[in-house]
Amino acid sequence: MMKRLIAALGLVAVVSVGATVVVAVSQPRSEALAAPPYKVEIAPDAHATRTAADVVARAAARIAAMRQQASGPATEIKTVTAVRGRAIGALVPNAAAMTGSDLDKTFWVVTASGTFVGLRVPPGQSPIVETTGYLIIDDASGDAIGMGMP
Repeated sequence: MMKRLIAALGLVAVVSVGATVVVAVSQPRSEALAAPPYKVEIAPDAHATRTAADVVARAAARIAAMRQQASGPATEIKTVTAVRGRAIGALVPNAAAMTGSDLDKTFWVVTASGTFVGLRVPPGQSPIVETTGYLIIDDASGDAIGMGMP
């Protein structure tokens, strides 16, 4: 069981330099986690309970699922940042609409290239598809609570 899990997730290497942590993940066969390295930053006041590797795996799976809806490029994670709700607006415009009034809660912002498909599609229209975007992941639940495309 553990060998299959390791094979599915790929090899993870973590290097810490001051407040910045760089995580490199080898390419698993499933393509879900694309080529490393990507930058991981955890704000000193973030108090993240999840690991960056867990957040990356969740984000990559979500983006890969969108790729099944619309053909597009493979997923490549660019940055993974953990911040408190009060600071998320500096990373993501209009994030308050997604995070609500949870100013002390920790959220992860994952930027990536890949296939991002808009969730709200007017009747009779095709979904908006972009090759770059971001996900906001709630540290407490691990759920993707928001998504944006440039």
